[in-house]
Amino acid sequence: MLRDNPIKNKWTYQDVFSLKELDLTSTSLRKNDAIGMHTHDFYEINIVLSGTGDHYINDQSFHIEKGDVFVIPPNIKHGYENAKELYVYHICIHTLFFEKYAKEFESFPSFFMLVALEPLIRSHNVNALFLNLSPKELESTLFYIDEFDSIQTSVAIQKNVLRNVFVLSLLTRFCNYYQNTMDFSAKETFGDYHELITSLKFIFTNYQEKISIDRLAKLANLSRASFIRKFKQLFHIAPGEFIVTYRIGKAKNLLVLTSKSIAEIAHMTGFYDSPHFMRSFQRVCGVSPSNFRKEK
Repeated sequence: MLRDNPIKNKWTYQDVFSLKELDLTSTSLRKNDAIGMHTHDFYEINIVLSGTGDHYINDQSFHIEKGDVFVIPPNIKHGYENAKELYVYHICIHTLFFEKYAKEFESFPSFFMLVALEPLIRSHNVNALFLNLSPKELESTLFYIDEFDSIQTSVAIQKNVLRNVFVLSLLTRFCNYYQNTMDFSAKETFGDYHELITSLKFIFTNYQEKISIDRLAKLANLSRASFIRKFKQLFHIAPGEFIVTYRIGKAKNLLVLTSKSIAEIAHMTGFYDSPHFMRSFQRVCGVSPSNFRKEK
C-alpha cells in the first residue's frame, strides 16, 4: 500500500481555486514522480501524455501509460509510484462546474460512465476501464491543449471563462471517445457490476428524493435480498449506507460552498428532516454539520 503524501495529503478548494465566481477549473502539466496518497475536495481529470507508472486509488493499483485518461472524484485517496518519465496533464474541476453544465452533460450517456461509474468501480475492483486515447485521438488532444495554452497566455482578461470553455469542450470529446470505445450494453464491459449500473445511476441522479431499496432492486432485475447481497459483495457497503454516504458528500459541498441553512441542505440532499441529517452527518463525519462548516 502506498503511504500518505508526507508534504500534503489533503487538498481543498482554497488551494486551487480563487474566490472569483467563474474560477471553476485549473490546468497544469507535471512530471509525476512518486506522489503519496492524498485526497482533494474537487474532481481531477488526468491525461497521461507520456511515460508509465502505477496509479493507486484506495487499496487498488493500476498500471498507467501514454494515452490513458482517468477521473479522480472528490475525497478519494490516490497517488502514484514507479513513475518512468511520466508526464500527466492535470485538470482540476470544481464540483460547481458540473452543476453549471449539468444539462449539457446529460446529452452524453457516456459522461456518467466516465466521470462517476468508472472511478467507483476502479476504487473497488482490480480491473480499470480507463479511456485510452488512440494515437490519432491523443495527437488531436495534444494539439488542442497546446492551442488553448497559447491563447491563454496571450489574453489578459476572461481567462477563467476561456479555461471553462476549454475544459467543457475537452470533456465532451472524451465522452465521445469513450462512447465509441466501450460497449456499455455488453455485460462483459462491467462484468459483475453490469446489473447494478442502472441502480447506481438512479442513486446519483435522484439522491435528493426518497429512494427505496425495492426500487433499486427492481431496476437491477434482482430480488431485494439478491440486490443487497450483490451490492455489499461488490462495494463492501450496504446500499442504504452507500446512499447516505453519497448524500453526505453532496451536503459537504453545500456547507462549504454556500450559505444555505442546515434545514435547506438537509432537504436538498434527500434527508427526511434536519435532525435526521445532523445525526447521519455526525455518524459519518464525526463532527456536526455546523462545526464542519466552521472548520472549513
